[in-house]
Amino acid sequence: MSIYLVDVHVVTHTCPADAEPHPVSTARTIVHVTPGGPCHTPVTLHDHDGTTIEIPCGRREPHDRQCGACRTVVIERTVTIEHDPTPVRRGQPPAPAGYAPKPCTTCGLPLAAVLAQTGRHLLCAPRLAYRRAA
Repeated sequence: MSIYLVDVHVVTHTCPADAEPHPVSTARTIVHVTPGGPCHTPVTLHDHDGTTIEIPCGRREPHDRQCGACRTVVIERTVTIEHDPTPVRRGQPPAPAGYAPKPCTTCGLPLAAVLAQTGRHLLCAPRLAYRRAA
């Protein structure tokens, strides 16, 4: 039986979507490994060309049918939980809502606040500042 001794470190946080602390990151560190040794009941595989090979039962059989040497056991030595108080900020700030203080410079209709910086609607062509010669 192969025995893995691990330390687990969990980082939790709270966010606007879920006020309860919940895990964000889980790290596992292998502290010690006790190898199980060679397989006691290897499995024989037959190929279509007549060749046969033997592999450890741990590579082929489900857990309950593996021999004692092939079974894997993971023991958590310590579990530490750390709360990260910094708020999570993803993406961009929300777009401004409502209307811009000035209407569209091209068509004169009200302009959404998110378009205030451009001064015109997306499909309104900008006005040209020059005149055609007569």
